[in-house]
Amino acid sequence: MKEPKIPLSAPLAIAIPVLLLALLVGCETAQQSAARLPKGTPARIAFNTNDTLYTGGLGKAGVEGFCKRIQNYLIKDLADRGITAAPNSDGSRADAQITVTFSSIESKGGGGVGIGGVFSSFPGHTQAKYSAALQSPSGATVATWRHEVEEETVDKLSEHIAADIAKYLSRGFR
Repeated sequence: MKEPKIPLSAPLAIAIPVLLLALLVGCETAQQSAARLPKGTPARIAFNTNDTLYTGGLGKAGVEGFCKRIQNYLIKDLADRGITAAPNSDGSRADAQITVTFSSIESKGGGGVGIGGVFSSFPGHTQAKYSAALQSPSGATVATWRHEVEEETVDKLSEHIAADIAKYLSRGFR
């Protein structure tokens, strides 16, 4: 009995999309616990940059100014979802907490050989690797988000990070 021949391109046609999907999904992680918080629970926002690898690209404001910009976008994005958030407070109230931790913020410079072998310069990008966690007032982790993102401008980057955090951590509220 003769075995059917499978064209060599068939396994590649299946393998390539599967590998691409694995690469795209591999850089994002969102988790949520079963216990969700009421939307009326206020959340405070804190940033952890103690162990952040920073290679530049954020201008004079630096990491602190970058975090402030993200915080402003995040407060607005959460408010659009019916969630009250504020900067990290003194802790006198029983609030939920969103903690954003940056592992790296790196400037990806631009430059290369252009048409005719002439060196050309183009604007660089800024890349950030970060995670965010939503904790209940009792300290239990309700939702987490981890991502790596690169944008052309610091403003686009901070807006993108805030939008993603709001989107994924808001799932921790009901």
